[in-house]
Amino acid sequence: MLYLNEHEVGFDPDGIGFPSISGCHAIVYVTDKGLFGYHNAGGSANDKWAVRAGAFAQYYNGHFLRGGSGRRLYGTSYVDGNRGYSLPAQTSWKGELLEFAGQLAYGGKIRGFNLSKSGVASSAYVEYRKVGEKCEIWIKHWSDADRTLGAVASRLNHKIVVTRGGVDVTIEDVPRQVVTAVATAGLQHVHSERLRG
Repeated sequence: MLYLNEHEVGFDPDGIGFPSISGCHAIVYVTDKGLFGYHNAGGSANDKWAVRAGAFAQYYNGHFLRGGSGRRLYGTSYVDGNRGYSLPAQTSWKGELLEFAGQLAYGGKIRGFNLSKSGVASSAYVEYRKVGEKCEIWIKHWSDADRTLGAVASRLNHKIVVTRGGVDVTIEDVPRQVVTAVATAGLQHVHSERLRG
């Protein structure tokens, strides 16, 4: 299991966890090789989507396990509120994920989960687990006490998106400790909704 903090991108063959999703968007692209994820902190304004989606595509296209067939694109966020979308929020949520799909040259199914309907208040831990061509989504309330910090285990599979001036985007090594484990007590399985396909 790989854990992605704010602005981090990465790959894991089996699962990706996202600590502290509040105004952020937990995005996962499922391929035959595994899961590519992005903890998209901020960037909810329509004019920011292309830059963020381009950064994720840059990471994916530069990864040695890119290619193969894309199977699903997922996005989990507090769509109605914390994310800060332009109204109607549901349309913006779909629009942002369509931008990510376009940058990845992916034409398949898009699914997501709206944390605003979950009963988990203000900040959530979101975990995607690969099951065949799909993902299960598991959530719970986030607490910093649930995390263990440590060094990055794989520089190839765990990077950070650095944006300078809002447009100059680079993918760099993570310059700090990362989450290496999360306590799983209280996780609940939720069902995604179809956003395309």
